[in-house]
Amino acid sequence: YQRNNCNGGGTLTDLVKPGVAELSIELHNFISSLVFSNNSQLDSDQPFETIGNAFRFAFALGFQSDSRVSLSSKRKDIGVRGFRPEEFRILIEDIAFSEGLSLGAVISEYAESGAIQMKKYFDNEKSILQLLDETP
Repeated sequence: YQRNNCNGGGTLTDLVKPGVAELSIELHNFISSLVFSNNSQLDSDQPFETIGNAFRFAFALGFQSDSRVSLSSKRKDIGVRGFRPEEFRILIEDIAFSEGLSLGAVISEYAESGAIQMKKYFDNEKSILQLLDETP
């Protein structure tokens, strides 16, 4: 294929659908708990302003480590206002095309892996932001 002139006259962008950004319900609940709110304690480990930001961080961890995890059948979407898969098209479009997946499906697998890494840190009583010190 060619990026801007695929067989059949369409573009790669036409062939790869946006899809939806999702996480397994357990990890969705976990990253939701990392979002700072008016009821949060100042010393709590809630470094994110929105679930979209927490999801982006999880995606970045998974993408940086080139690690993807398939989601279980029980999932919850991040929401269009929280995360738009199209914003990351340039990073994953070729992967999505070659595997016949949507952008959201590929992004979700990277984010699932990153959220697992985040949860391991949290479960070991380490600050989520310490992950920044340990990633290359």
